[in-house]
Amino acid sequence: MLSDFDLCDIGRIKSYLENGGRVYMSGAESTDLLETLVGAKLTGRTEEKNVYIAPTDNGERYFYGFNKKYPLPFDGSAPIVEVDSDSEIFATLTLPYSTPKEIRFASIHSDPPGRDSDIPVILRKRVGKGEIIWSALPIESIGFFEYKKIFTSILLSMIPDHKPSFTSADAPDDVEITLFETDEYMTVNMCCVTERAVNKKYPPFTVAVKCDKAPLAVKLLPNESEIPFTYENGYVYFKTEELYIFDMYQIIK
Repeated sequence: MLSDFDLCDIGRIKSYLENGGRVYMSGAESTDLLETLVGAKLTGRTEEKNVYIAPTDNGERYFYGFNKKYPLPFDGSAPIVEVDSDSEIFATLTLPYSTPKEIRFASIHSDPPGRDSDIPVILRKRVGKGEIIWSALPIESIGFFEYKKIFTSILLSMIPDHKPSFTSADAPDDVEITLFETDEYMTVNMCCVTERAVNKKYPPFTVAVKCDKAPLAVKLLPNESEIPFTYENGYVYFKTEELYIFDMYQIIK
């Protein structure tokens, strides 16, 4: 059971949704959250420990090649829920051919998908002026690239007019970019995230950062050497220096 403080939090979240907020929620550990925000009732869990997420016709565009015939695998049991008819279902549950208690098997090395169901796994629901996306399984916790891409595309479905705070079309895959903002400047960090024993140097790449107006300057820290930039369509564009492990740029407003 949730404490009074937690129940109060649920009320605040619901109020935020009803007034136009957007929320992503995964799992079914709190039945109060599930029923109040999603309108879903938990009825049990699968005995299978390997399940599959099968996109519906509405949800397939977010799954980048995964579909009902070739669903997305997930290691873990899934909650079984009943939902309101006004929920938009993005994906349903597919189970392996056999249950853990059965002696027969479909594959000696795996539990391939074999039994379709109408049990919702990912859905979107309007709540007042806002909306919530609920996933029965925490796909956001999986580190593989495909899961991250699917999770991001599902989140962005709630923000059709979304313009990212920053972007880079040609940055290496193992470079992480983060942005911090104050009233006076923005700080853009470039960090190499790799499992290599010896890091390498990366050639320059272009970064675009959303700004309300053209900045006064772009500087490479800590020496504060000025970097050429252009400003177009609400974004400042600049080319990085050669990157080795970590660099920090400052955009002066």
